[in-house]
Amino acid sequence: MLRRLLGLAMLCLMVLIGSATAGQAAGLHGHTTIDPRGDVSMSTGPDSPDRVAPRQANGDIVRTTFRHSENAVWMRMRFRELSRTWDSLVAMVRLRTNDGVYREVSVVALSPRMQGQIGWRGAIDVERRDSSPVNCGAARHISYRTNAILFRLPRACLSNPRWFRANAIFAAFRYGKNQNSLLDGGNNSARGLSGWTPRLHH
Repeated sequence: MLRRLLGLAMLCLMVLIGSATAGQAAGLHGHTTIDPRGDVSMSTGPDSPDRVAPRQANGDIVRTTFRHSENAVWMRMRFRELSRTWDSLVAMVRLRTNDGVYREVSVVALSPRMQGQIGWRGAIDVERRDSSPVNCGAARHISYRTNAILFRLPRACLSNPRWFRANAIFAAFRYGKNQNSLLDGGNNSARGLSGWTPRLHH
């Protein structure tokens, strides 16, 4: 009886090890990065030095999530606060794939006082490394109620990769006499683009 129980235990252990190995071989499908609060970099003009503003909640990234599904790439960027007190808001993501495909995805929202038709609902652009556009059915959603920016990118935009890596940044600008700006990376970086995610497989 004891030998039988030990045999069953060993069989269960082998199944668990096999499942874990298969999961590792398949790779990650999603990744979430937690960004420290209070690490926003502020500037009051082109000639002024940047400074970290711990109390600046608007535009301060707290979490960025990427997911690679069977048909699309998804991103959700969450903030301490996301409000319409700036002239422009820009979330930019860089993606690169196992085949060397490179894309820059920008979600832009503009105050109504700025010329153009974008407005606070925003628009999304996908570009190659040489800044030429990629028209592939990308979609975005900006929620000022839940302090989040989301986008969905069909895998065809990236030539249907096995995996991709990504990084993200957010910036906001105020123009005119009292111009200033803020910048926050999505991965423990107050300045500049954050580090790359692990490889995310579909």
